[in-house]
Formats: sequence, structure tokens, C-alpha cells
Amino acid sequence: PFQDACEEASLLMVDYYYQNQDLPDVEQVEVVLLDMIGWQQEMWEGHFNLTLDDLDDFVKTNTEYRTEIVEDLTIEKIKSYLNRGLPLIVPADGTKLANPFFKNGGPDYHMLVIKGYTEDKIITNDPGTSRGADFIYTYENMLYSIADWNKKESLATGPKRALILYRD
Repeated sequence: PFQDACEEASLLMVDYYYQNQDLPDVEQVEVVLLDMIGWQQEMWEGHFNLTLDDLDDFVKTNTEYRTEIVEDLTIEKIKSYLNRGLPLIVPADGTKLANPFFKNGGPDYHMLVIKGYTEDKIITNDPGTSRGADFIYTYENMLYSIADWNKKESLATGPKRALILYRD
């Protein structure tokens, strides 16, 4: 069930960041992810690729976070949110991400957390691989890859957007 749980894992990473806590051990993470997946199966009659709008609905229904969807994502917008201490959850075409640790060329659809940047790189926590902590992508590769899920086409061809969570 964890093959398609990058959306939930990204949400979990941001939640623990805001709590100023490390993620729990693997077994505890699996329990939380299975609970999230179970809720979707019960309420949405399945566990599917979640668009950013779907993830936004999930967050609003199941957490205390206030949310914002950032449209027309650019490097400048990414830096602006990060400079305010706000990580970004972004959808992507995993086959376009230059991650050598992905199996079979990467997932058709993926979600990850942008948590920092350097002069020319984006720093992420990428749940798509066991080596995803602090994984670095170039600005160009990240922007090229960011795309929301298009349900009609069943492809990551949607707009470049990000989800921001706010603690009140």
C-alpha cells in the first residue's frame, strides 16, 4: 500500500517538521500511513493518486492546518516560502526527476517536500526512495518536473503548483 503513499508521506514529513520532531520509527510511520490510506478507502472508496486539491481536502478534513495552494510555481516563489520557514509539498512527474535511486525510471506521479535551497539547487525530502532525506535537485530539473496529476489523462500533466500548510 505504500507504493502510492508519497502524498501521505509528504504530509507526514511536514507535520513532524512543524512539531519540531523527528519522524518515528518505520513501524510507527507505517501505522500512520495505513490510517491515512484507510480513511481514503472508506471515505473516497479507494486509494488513488491525489491531486493537490485532493490532498488539500484531506488536510482540511483531517488536521488543524490552514492551507494554501500556490499556483504558477517559480523558483522565486519557492524561495519566498522557504525564507518564511514554510516547506512546500509539490507534485511531480517522477520520470522527469533526475533521481538515480528511483526504480524503473521513476513513478509516473510523485509528491515530495521542498525544504531548502542553495544558490542553484533545491533541497528536498523525497519519500520515493530510502535515500530521499536531503536529496538535491537542480532548479531546472525541479521546475521541469513539477506537475499536478491530471485525472482525465491519468498523467502528471497538470499545472505547476504547491501546497503550503500553516499552523495557527
